[in-house]
Amino acid sequence: MAFCAPKQLSISLPTIVPRLTTVLSDSHKEVQSAANEALLHFGEVISNPEIQALVPILLRGLSDPDKNTNAALNSLLETAFVHYIDAPSLALVMPILERGLKERSTEVKKKSSQIVGNMSSLTDVKDLVPYLPRLLPSLKEVLVDPVPEARATAAKSLGTMVEKLGEDKFPNLVNELVHTLKSDTSGVDRQGAAQGLSEVLAGLGLSRLEGLLSEIVINATSPKSYVREGFISLLIYLPATFGLRFQPYLGRIIPPILSGLADESEYVRDASLRAGQMIIVNYATKAVDLLLPELERGLFDDNWRIRQSSVQLMGDLLYRITGISGKVTAEGEEEEETGVTEASRKVLLQALGKERRDRVLAALYVVRQDVSGLVRQSSLHVWKSIVSNTPRTVKEILPIMMGLIIKNLASPSFERRQVAARTLGELVRKLGESVMSEIIPILEEGLESPESDKRQGVCIGLSEIMSTAGKVQVIDYVDSIIPAVRKALVDESGEVREAAAQAFDTLQQHVGDKAIDEILPTLLNSLQSGNDSTYALEALKEIMTVRANVVFPVLIPNLITVPITAFNARALASLVTVAGAALNKRLSNILTALMESLSMETDEAVILELQETERALLLSIDSIEGLQNLMIMLFEAVKSDEPAKRSGACDIVAIFCSETKMDFSRYTTEWIRVLVSLLDDHQIEVVKSAWNALNAVTKSVKKDDLEQLVIPLRRSVKGVGVPGVDLPGFCLPKGISPILPIFSHGLMYGTAEIREQSALGIGDLIQRTSADALRPFVTQITGPLIRIIGDRYPPQVKAAILQTLSLLLEKVSALLKPFLPQLQRTFVKSLTDPTSALVRSRAAKALSTLISLQTRVDPLILELVTGIKTSEPNVRETMLSALESIVNKAGDSMSEASRKGVLGVISNGLTDSSEGMVVGAARLLGSLCKHIPSQESMPLITTYILSGEPTQSSLLAINAILVEAPRIFFDLGIHKEIVNIVSMGSKSNQPSIADNAIIAAGKILLTELYHEQNTISHLVEALVNDVREPATLVGETKRLALGVFRVIGRKYPQILEPHLSEIIPQIMVCARDRNIPVKLASERALVHVLQLLDGENVMQNYLSTTDSQTAKTFIDFHKRVLSKLVSQEQQKIEQLQAVVIEIA
Repeated sequence: MAFCAPKQLSISLPTIVPRLTTVLSDSHKEVQSAANEALLHFGEVISNPEIQALVPILLRGLSDPDKNTNAALNSLLETAFVHYIDAPSLALVMPILERGLKERSTEVKKKSSQIVGNMSSLTDVKDLVPYLPRLLPSLKEVLVDPVPEARATAAKSLGTMVEKLGEDKFPNLVNELVHTLKSDTSGVDRQGAAQGLSEVLAGLGLSRLEGLLSEIVINATSPKSYVREGFISLLIYLPATFGLRFQPYLGRIIPPILSGLADESEYVRDASLRAGQMIIVNYATKAVDLLLPELERGLFDDNWRIRQSSVQLMGDLLYRITGISGKVTAEGEEEEETGVTEASRKVLLQALGKERRDRVLAALYVVRQDVSGLVRQSSLHVWKSIVSNTPRTVKEILPIMMGLIIKNLASPSFERRQVAARTLGELVRKLGESVMSEIIPILEEGLESPESDKRQGVCIGLSEIMSTAGKVQVIDYVDSIIPAVRKALVDESGEVREAAAQAFDTLQQHVGDKAIDEILPTLLNSLQSGNDSTYALEALKEIMTVRANVVFPVLIPNLITVPITAFNARALASLVTVAGAALNKRLSNILTALMESLSMETDEAVILELQETERALLLSIDSIEGLQNLMIMLFEAVKSDEPAKRSGACDIVAIFCSETKMDFSRYTTEWIRVLVSLLDDHQIEVVKSAWNALNAVTKSVKKDDLEQLVIPLRRSVKGVGVPGVDLPGFCLPKGISPILPIFSHGLMYGTAEIREQSALGIGDLIQRTSADALRPFVTQITGPLIRIIGDRYPPQVKAAILQTLSLLLEKVSALLKPFLPQLQRTFVKSLTDPTSALVRSRAAKALSTLISLQTRVDPLILELVTGIKTSEPNVRETMLSALESIVNKAGDSMSEASRKGVLGVISNGLTDSSEGMVVGAARLLGSLCKHIPSQESMPLITTYILSGEPTQSSLLAINAILVEAPRIFFDLGIHKEIVNIVSMGSKSNQPSIADNAIIAAGKILLTELYHEQNTISHLVEALVNDVREPATLVGETKRLALGVFRVIGRKYPQILEPHLSEIIPQIMVCARDRNIPVKLASERALVHVLQLLDGENVMQNYLSTTDSQTAKTFIDFHKRVLSKLVSQEQQKIEQLQAVVIEIA
């Protein structure tokens, strides 16, 4: 075809060449050879002279692209095209370009992109359009290449193509690039899209830009950081691509760029800074009017990042205007001369004008004192790059700078006011006296401003000036400074007063007491005047905040004069909150004055103010030293002899412990001890205050710390009052509520020892609390006690709980009726505890108390009877004791079956080998006889008492019956037989028999029913024999007989008078016994037998019947021994009577 139809072939090359290139790499050599030969012939039909010359190179590129693509691209770039490139020529070039765009080499891709862009200018549109579907995807890939140069070349080519071919040939290109800017892909993709879009828009013209600019600005402030980064990156490239045409749109894009300078995303901040720098590079001299106002505002923005970026951009702008490089070291702030030329200074002045230049330099000088170190460093660098002589320049711009400083001192932003104040200090430090005379009047005038922010700024400025200036300079201007500070201290604005207080602090450091002498008296006078009293008080608070250790000692004497007024109380309450460490040394004086005023005051309004002051004072204590001083003072106050002082101290403890955040746990134990003791105070007001304080103290204790308070608390409770006597503090409403939770917690969660002490502690509370006061706590006490005793805890814990439950039953028995079934089961179970006799005995006692509340006793009696028969010996004795108590108290309610069971227990017990069982059975017999008719008891008495010789069991039975049913022997007419048995028993050589007989003799003689002469004589004779020489030959028997004589002599001495001649000689013999207990017993027996407490008549009557020697001996013994005993006994009686009278 190349030879036969060359024209038709050239037209068909765009279709043929792409297919032919695919077989150039065929595996069959002949196919490759034929393809190469065809390409050579195709080159002959190319009509473009420049391409015709490059055909050999292009064909090598097509046949061996790996080696020759780069060479072909270089040839194309080096060729200067004069003729249009026709379609056949494009057919040879385009495969090489397509291959180049897909190469890995960045250089090859750049060259390919550049040629593609150029092709749009060298060829006809209709010839190039068919290749766009294959070129455009590859060109877009290069657009997101990691290498910036490759992206730039691709973007430029894309823009050129759009410009030459029209947007209609690229229908979705702009939308695709915008979508990439919004996508959360890599930053490289967004950068390439931004660069490409800028070139495309530049190619499309301003109308297309205007249609898209609103969307660009909106997305530059998008909530999504990656969207903001993409569109601000677009703003980097638009100024460069559009050039001067973009200048009208600067006002719309600068705000989002400045906002982006403070963005939370570092990528957005970097993009914004680059965008700003691009604007400056492109529009520095022609857009100064537009850029400078925005940058000046940015220098004082609230966000430090915007300030820093604004400084950098301002520097770049000034460098651009003056032609300075900006590479000046910024080490140290004292360099005054720099390398800036005078020519640069003139250029800046010409470009900006004097007013604008002064304003810019003043702003830069002020920002040198920025609160951010980075901003300070940047501004200092720019300043040194632009300014050649700092002192001279500062003097030139001073009027403008002072206006700027005043403006910033009036700013609502505290940071801006602080920066302005620092600048003032810098001016004073560098220029000294020369500016002080100008600055002070300006600041004084600023205090007259109606704007509080400006007045506050003036105070800050004064502080900075005084801090920077020397002492001499401050003293020179003190007459102007003091009135200004004094006026600002009573300003209506709190912020102004706070700043004025800082100024006062600085002033006081420089002029010392002069500041206090000139300012404080005025404030104190205003405090009493009424008009400015509120502001004066607030001023004093602010001063106290910064200089409490100097001001507080001056104020306190005036405010704590007793009686403290309501206003002084309010003032004191305000000042103590800011006193800090200065409060600690004066804490005692202030509290004492408050307590005295409270005790004297009668006005309710004033009392409320004093109480609020007291509360404020206590809450202001925030140091260990202050806490220690307070505790020492209060511990002394609660020991005062004055009730009001004790009560006041307790009130303070209550307030402090309930509201403070200080840790006072180290004092908790001691306060509990002191406050519990005050619950027994004789003044009810003290008792109530102590209760409130104790409640506050115990509530402040954490649950984990309650356990360690159990033992000291119980010790404190035991030490106050008397068991059985109600304690005033415990009888208040909710009386034991501060203490009970501690014992309850210890009972539920403590160790075995703590549980025992907790149970005993609850018992101590019960013994000291009235039944009415205990009523609300019955369930709270009983439930945990029952629950714990039911678990497996040591015997001592159970014994303690049983003791407490017994006390509770005795105190509030009616309130425990709902718990009776549980209590009965608990007590019966404890009766059978084999491990502890103490548990069993206390269970028996508790059961005897409980039985008086039961209406049906038979089930319990039968259960005990059965248990006695089947239990172990130790358990049987305890159960027998419990049965005796029940029969004693509720025997009338027994059924016949129960009575038979009890009789069986008595029968078995009296014949048991165990002494304990015998004693228990005898007591049971006595209790039973109390509740049955006399005739029904006769068989028992006959069987176990009257039959046979006296035995221990028979004498024990006699003793028990004499205690419980003393008339029964008389009613049965067997009292003479009983006396004989007792008399016979007293002669026994077995101590257990003789001793019980002596005790029985004493009980008979103490029963008036048996005071027959024969009975008395018989028993006295038996007792005298035991005193003389007992058959047991044991001193204890003798002492026991003497004790019986002493007891009878105390109650019925008249029955012994006829027998004194028999009794006294034998007692006198015992008085000389070597056995001390016997000797002492005989002396006390003589005192009561001879009725010496009532006088000496009986003794004289007795002595009249004796011989003189005996009488003399006795009188001598009386003087030496008996008279002293009588005196001691009379003293005891008098003391006892006094106690009874006091209790009454």
